Amino acid sequence: MSQTELVQREPHGKVVVLRMKHGKVNALDLELCEAIKRALEDVRQTDAIGVVLTGDGVAFSAGVDMKRFVTAGAPYIERFHPALCSMLEKVFLFPRPVVAAVNGHAVAGGGLLACAADFRLLAAGPAKMGAPEMRVGLAFPAVGLEAVRMVVPTTLLREFLFHGRTYQGDDAVRYGLADQIVPAEELLELAIDEAERLGAHGDVFQATKDQLRARAKQFLAAHGQRIDHHGLELWRKPSTIETVRRFMDATLKR
Repeated sequence: MSQTELVQREPHGKVVVLRMKHGKVNALDLELCEAIKRALEDVRQTDAIGVVLTGDGVAFSAGVDMKRFVTAGAPYIERFHPALCSMLEKVFLFPRPVVAAVNGHAVAGGGLLACAADFRLLAAGPAKMGAPEMRVGLAFPAVGLEAVRMVVPTTLLREFLFHGRTYQGDDAVRYGLADQIVPAEELLELAIDEAERLGAHGDVFQATKDQLRARAKQFLAAHGQRIDHHGLELWRKPSTIETVRRFMDATLKR
């Protein structure tokens, strides 16, 4: 499947919907990360005023493709980790509004992807949101943690990161993971409306977003490369791969 097919582009007036279509749960792998990044770069070359990012099927994104992580090992991880970091940064710093229409589970890397957006609408239902990286055994990408820091209230941040729980419904809103819960059948329409509303402010939106993200950008410029270099070293260790394998096996047995 080509990268274009992994992320379908659907124009809706002045807004572009980018729909992830990758397997049953839109698991993040090298190809999907590159496809999301390329899709955003393509949108930037158009006159679209906003982007809606959503998933196809039962999940927004269930996070990193753990099976491939385990089976392909260090050589794959050395390519995938930088691609994941680069994709998250592309979403986090995209100059036009990005609205996440969270149609289903958004956990681990999928949770970070949702947090990197400017606004998150969550479909009412059983979907879980969270970033249980520590429970899985993976260090956070620098930009991923900065995205979390932007949305999770300071008083809840350590609990959120260290305990690695996932949240549904009103709890997802309380932890800042979702801004609103909306009827599933209205999710896409309301997300497009929000992207139009934010995008209508044009350069003023971009200037405001730049200010809002300024401290995170400064931190990433000063420390991001070091953090991600260390993170990659941790990710590719045999002991980490084995920890992820055990987590995956335990999850599949539930």
